[in-house]
Amino acid sequence: MKIRIAAVGSRPREAFEELTQMYLERIGALLPGAKSSVDAPLYRTEGALAEALERERARTVPYVVLLDERGKQLGSEAFAGWLGRERDAGRQLIVFAIGPA
Repeated sequence: MKIRIAAVGSRPREAFEELTQMYLERIGALLPGAKSSVDAPLYRTEGALAEALERERARTVPYVVLLDERGKQLGSEAFAGWLGRERDAGRQLIVFAIGPA
């Protein structure tokens, strides 16, 4: 399973890359090969993200999670359980989208 952390908007690329690197280092100890299974592109608009998702060629449709401070919050164990179930169900790509308000 591949994980994509997609940022949408005009936020500074350097700040996003720094945060992404921090998360990759954190999960690296828990997920062998994490750097090859996680990517973190930056999209200028929501439309650009949608177009990129349309171009994905895979057996399963990408699962897109829109991250929002008002959304459902999961603890670490619940999140790990959800992610494991998606992996076990054969999901090939999960996209966590971080965007403008």
